[in-house]
Order: sequence, then C-alpha cells, then structure tokens
Amino acid sequence: MASYTATVDWALQPGEDFIAGKYSRKHTVSFDAGITVPASASPHVVPAPWSAADAIDPEEMLVAAISNCHMLSFLYIASKAGFAFMDFIYNLSPVIIITMIVAGIAGGGWTPETFAALLGFLLFAAIGFVDDYLKVVKRHNLGLLAWQKFSMQFVIALGFAVYMGIFSQAGTGVFVPFLNETMDFGVWYVPFIVFTILAMVNAINLTDGLDGLASGVTAIVAMFFVFLAFRTGNEPETMIYVAVLGACLGFLVFNRYPAKVFMGDTGSLALGGVVALTAIVMKMELFLPIVGFIYVMEALSVVLQVGYFKATHGKRLFRMAPIHHHFEKTGMRETTVVMAFWLVTLICCLGALFTI
Repeated sequence: MASYTATVDWALQPGEDFIAGKYSRKHTVSFDAGITVPASASPHVVPAPWSAADAIDPEEMLVAAISNCHMLSFLYIASKAGFAFMDFIYNLSPVIIITMIVAGIAGGGWTPETFAALLGFLLFAAIGFVDDYLKVVKRHNLGLLAWQKFSMQFVIALGFAVYMGIFSQAGTGVFVPFLNETMDFGVWYVPFIVFTILAMVNAINLTDGLDGLASGVTAIVAMFFVFLAFRTGNEPETMIYVAVLGACLGFLVFNRYPAKVFMGDTGSLALGGVVALTAIVMKMELFLPIVGFIYVMEALSVVLQVGYFKATHGKRLFRMAPIHHHFEKTGMRETTVVMAFWLVTLICCLGALFTI
C-alpha cells in the first residue's frame, strides 16, 4: 500500500498551547493510502493526494478538529479507529465485573455510598464515551464542547456531594493527614467535595498526554489506596481499588510506549471519577493531592500558563502545558518523562504512608 506524508500545522496564536497532543507546532507524519481526510481539514494538510471519495481503512483513522478561535487546526492520529471502545474493554469493564464478583464472594459488604461511587464512575465514563464517540465515529471534530462536558461533570459532582453531605449517614467529616484526626467541614463540605471531584477528574484527563503516563501514575495511586482501604477496614473500597489497579496494569501493557491503544476521555474521566469518589466515601480525600501530586502539577501548570499568558500579554511561563510537554520541549525523551513522573508518584505515596 502506498504511503504519503503530510505536514501538521497547529496554527496556534502566539503564546497559546494545545493540550491534547504531543506533536510540535509543525510535525511531519505518514499515512497509508485509503484514509479519508475530512474536507474541513484539507486546507491545513499538504500535500493531500487523497480525496473525500477514498475508502476508509478500518485499521487507521485520521481525526481532524478545527477550533473557531485560538486554535485553527490540529491533527490527532489514532492507530485504531476504535480506541475509545478498546479502552472500555481493557480499562473500565474489569472495574465493574471484578468488583461485583469479589464483593459477591466476600459476602457483600456493599454500602449505599459504595454504590453511589460506582454510579458516579459510570456517569463520568459515559461523558467521556459520548465525547469519544462523537469525535471518532460521528467525526464531529470537537466532540462535546467544553461547557457541555463541564456542566455534566458539575451536575454529577454536585449530586454526589449533596448525597454524601446531607442524605448519607457518613457525615461531613474528613480525615486530615498529619493530624490523624477527622475534621467536620460542616456547610463547606458540599462545595469542597464538588471542587475535589472536578479537580481530580480533569487533572487526570490532562495527565493523559503521553504513552503510559496516566495509566501508570493511576496504578501507583490505586496501589496506595488499596493499602489504605485495607488498613482502615473499608473492604468494598479495597475491592474497587484492587480492580482499578489491575485494570490500569492490564491496560498499561497495551498503552506503554509505543502505545497500541489509547485511553481517550472514556478512560481518563472514568479513572478520575472512581479514584476521587471512592476516596471520598472512605473520608480520605485529602490524601488525593499528596499521592496525586502529578495530577495537581499537571492541572496547576495549565492554570498558571493561561493566567501568566493573560497577565503578561503573551509571555509563557512554561514552554508548553501541561507540564509533561514542557519537559519534552527541554529535550527529555517521552519515556524518560513518564518514568520520572511514575517515580515522583511512588515517592509521594511512600511519603503519605508516614502520615497515617
């Protein structure tokens, strides 16, 4: 099959970064014949030896997205057209199936709070699934708009926070590391939980930018919470985190560099949801920014980049955001960045053990 090359031009405004890719501003990529390029992308792809009438090779797909303001175009390449659905098989299904089987063998132990956490996990996965489905299958370039995704996330987070703070018997107390005591957040509990959920879900989504990064970091975080849940006697939550750990490790086999399958929003939003919601059920949510320091750093780098850019009228604080791309821009190899972030997460988890 003949092969062609094309130049990817992100066409960003000065000082602007595009988060969801790992290519430089201009990057040459190769495609096999038989790929249809959407008409909206053709002005930004040169040369284009194919036409809209060409057949789609089911093994490969070129997804082009056009933004109406800051980013004119970018090209996102997936080695498999069905990567979002592969993620559901490898990354999400085991969490549900294994947890239900183990819980049944163990004689139950389910609580309404545990069920609420798993329901929230499924709802966040559904948001990501719809977004991936629109992009990959329906070829709607932008998928769900940012305000649509955030609005749905906010509704889920608010519903869970209200349930935990008002209707659940768990109360509004939160375990505080270092102090080793529970603090009652009172009326501030609901907004605190909403912020925690939204921050964690979107931080993991931002972390999913390099092969094996989000899945590897989350596997280490899940390992910590397995130990914490077991030590504190939270059996259902232990089962959930064991399932998350196994799912991440299994997915990492295919997602490590060079990745054969990709997480997509289906996986990243779901992982953020299940990690955050289950920690909240355990009253251990303040451990999240400690063991999830990489998540915090990724999200904070984006906030600082945007804020600094606006405050200085076009200057950049980092070469690129999220921060894993900044390290790539300094010359570090992708695999080196990923391994370094894994190591930092492991150190943070070991440090958190001494606060218990």
